[in-house]
Amino acid sequence: MQLEFTWHGCDSAPAAPLVLGLARLAAAAQAAGHTGPLTDLAFFFEDPLGAAGGSLTERVNKSLDNRPTQRVPEPIAGIHPSRYRQKETTMITDETEVESWLREFIKTYDGVAGSVHVRQGEGVALAAAVNLPPKVREVTAFVPRGKGMAGLALERGVAVQSCNIQTDDSGDVRPGARAVNAQAAVALPVRDENGDVVAIVGIAFASDRAEFLGAELQRMEDHTRALLDRLQDICQ
Repeated sequence: MQLEFTWHGCDSAPAAPLVLGLARLAAAAQAAGHTGPLTDLAFFFEDPLGAAGGSLTERVNKSLDNRPTQRVPEPIAGIHPSRYRQKETTMITDETEVESWLREFIKTYDGVAGSVHVRQGEGVALAAAVNLPPKVREVTAFVPRGKGMAGLALERGVAVQSCNIQTDDSGDVRPGARAVNAQAAVALPVRDENGDVVAIVGIAFASDRAEFLGAELQRMEDHTRALLDRLQDICQ
């Protein structure tokens, strides 16, 4: 006896998630400053441009071995080149020392979530995050100057606050921020010894607030200066 089975299906449905994944990776590479053929994504294609030959398994293994990197621009405004020299670094989201500092900072002020972004070119890049949903981490991996609370704090050089990010209609809060389980929030500029903004620390709170008082903001900004040594370790 012989049993034959013929299966017919449309491959566009299983291909859709691959296209979305490829688009997201390409967008992340662009935000990190990569140009030209993205050889680390060769496993998406049968005959990839700019990549050496080999089986699919070999190309996948090569991509896994090559962790994403990003270049810290040289020079970065306000940072002396001898202290923050240009180099290839692993993604700064792996900097657990900065995350540890952030957790302690959030705890000190009874917050529920927070982030640290460091200056990179014409914006800030995510260095650490606590209690931020994966989607929020993704969309805030790089924040351009003047966009969202972190970008506005960079542009204005002063703290940017929101009484309630869930209902804020000022335009200062990006829609994706509402995915954070919090209400009041503030983005604090971190300045180096020259007074230039080199990072932005964000902290969010469980309930809404009328306004952060000047003395309270000053205390938090003074606290953020302790982050400078850790940022120096990232960029050296």
